[in-house]
Amino acid sequence: MKKACLFFILSMPIIPTYGDTCTVSSTTYSCAAGYYLDGTTCKQCPTSGGVTGTSPDKNTGGRTSCYATTTSTYTDTSGTFKFTSNCYYKE
Repeated sequence: MKKACLFFILSMPIIPTYGDTCTVSSTTYSCAAGYYLDGTTCKQCPTSGGVTGTSPDKNTGGRTSCYATTTSTYTDTSGTFKFTSNCYYKE
C-alpha cells in the first residue's frame, strides 16, 4: 500500500573553519499524488462531481496544487461532463 505522505530527513556534515565537525539537518515534507500538503500533514485532494482530484507525485504544494483531470467523467445537476483541460482548485 502506498503511503500518502513522504517524510525525509537530510543530514550533511559541515566542516567549520576551526576543524570541528557539526551536522546540519533539514526536514522536507511532500505528499503522494492525490494529496496536498497542509502544514506538515498530507490531506486528500477535494472531491468534485463525484471524483476525487489529483496532484503531482511528491507534491509540496497546498490545496491549489490539486486539480480535476480531463480523463475523468464528472456529474452535477446538469448531467455528466469532462473538462477540456486540467481544472485546478482555487482558494
